[in-house]
Amino acid sequence: MNKGSRPHTGFLIIIVLAFLFYFLVPRLPSLNIGNSYGDMIAKIPKGNIQAYIEWALGDWADAQFHKTWLGGLLVIVGAAIAAELEKRKSPMAGFGAAYGSGLFYKILTAEVIADAISVAFYLRLLGSEWGAGWYPTFIPVCSFAGGAILKFGGGWPQILTAAVLGGLIGGPGSAFINRYLATPFGLPVAIGNVGIMIIGSLMLHQAFDWMPWMKAGKDKAKAAAAAAAAAAVKAGPAPAPKPANDVTLFIRRVFADFTECCFFGSEWAGAGLIIGSLILVVANALGPAYGTKQLGAILCVQFLASGFGLWLYWHKFKELGWIATFVSVVGSAPAMVLVFGATVPVILVAALVGGIFAAPTAFWISSRMPEWGHGYTGAVSSILFCTLISFMVGFALPW
Repeated sequence: MNKGSRPHTGFLIIIVLAFLFYFLVPRLPSLNIGNSYGDMIAKIPKGNIQAYIEWALGDWADAQFHKTWLGGLLVIVGAAIAAELEKRKSPMAGFGAAYGSGLFYKILTAEVIADAISVAFYLRLLGSEWGAGWYPTFIPVCSFAGGAILKFGGGWPQILTAAVLGGLIGGPGSAFINRYLATPFGLPVAIGNVGIMIIGSLMLHQAFDWMPWMKAGKDKAKAAAAAAAAAAVKAGPAPAPKPANDVTLFIRRVFADFTECCFFGSEWAGAGLIIGSLILVVANALGPAYGTKQLGAILCVQFLASGFGLWLYWHKFKELGWIATFVSVVGSAPAMVLVFGATVPVILVAALVGGIFAAPTAFWISSRMPEWGHGYTGAVSSILFCTLISFMVGFALPW
């Protein structure tokens, strides 16, 4: 790839979009129809099927701090569109779905089964001392299930093994860490989320490496190709074909960062998430982002963090074809906004810290993973590191 200069125009467009979200989303009208987040929480313990479905779909938008059922649904729809465009070799496919592995539908199948298990077993804890207002049922969607398929292939033995074990371990592991470690020290729940992803991914991938049926996946060759990093460094997936225009590439990469956590990595899916979340803001402003009314600020800091990281490490991105700028989108940046406030100083500091540390930390850790591991362990480790650094800075500054 020709490294070229940084696409300043693309970064400027992302900055403008970020602050448009910040100033305009809070001013959108609210029709007060449909469930607010509080309504959904109140209905789930009563066994309301609609609330259960909305919560489950929202798991595809939970790592991004949106938690909207329509956003989650459109993540899946957008990724499916990208997968179909990719099959047709359309230039509109962009980054494609699931890193050009052709495993999108198998990854989605594993995630759906894992999420169904997680919701069926653990959502009943919502409202209890283990889940007062929120429970991390989304964990297997953003870690164990998809990562295992990309590493070991997408046969039914691999899908069911990854989905069942991931669905059983993710939620309670995160809840345990949050209750006994994060909450007592005033840290965000992101600590528990990524903590179990790190521990669970190391344990499960080592266990998978010992299971003979996991090594016999018919898709293992193309799974391995997608999981291998560019330039022989195991830091991320091999890139799919991308637009030649750097400004377009820059903007599409930022949108794609919104669904890296689901192993989709598609700008179509990222746009779907944002569109779905914005529609639900208009339907009921107390629905998205856990009813905080902070979706505009969350989108602002996410765009700035991803854009700044990509702009800062643009030459490394062009060299490798992929860097983990998504880390701050799903971790430290929105977490800082929810804890320290949706002010411009908080947003700028969160974006700068995430942009500076996220990608290189993920790269450093992933490139040192053992052969049986997957690069996403480095990404979630980077989320943990960046969140801790961000909160140290947040507590030190006179907000």
